[in-house]
Amino acid sequence: MNWPVPAARRNRSPRADAGPRRPRPVWLIAAGISYDGFGSLAFAPLGLLAAGPLAATVGLGRTLAGCASLIVLATLGALPAPGVRGLRATR
Repeated sequence: MNWPVPAARRNRSPRADAGPRRPRPVWLIAAGISYDGFGSLAFAPLGLLAAGPLAATVGLGRTLAGCASLIVLATLGALPAPGVRGLRATR
């Protein structure tokens, strides 16, 4: 049976499909998508809850700069991993 794909999964970002193509069991793909969705739904409100008072305390510009810095640090933190560094584009 083919279930309709939700719009959020139809228009996935390129990063979600950037890895090498290897056969994966369907249950493993489903588990990954479930954890991704759970993380997005569960932790986004926590970020908003923290950002509001922080912006009121230190200002909007500093809060946005701090959030951008966290994103850059998280990205740079993942780069040393051999699995990330060794990714190659496949077609």
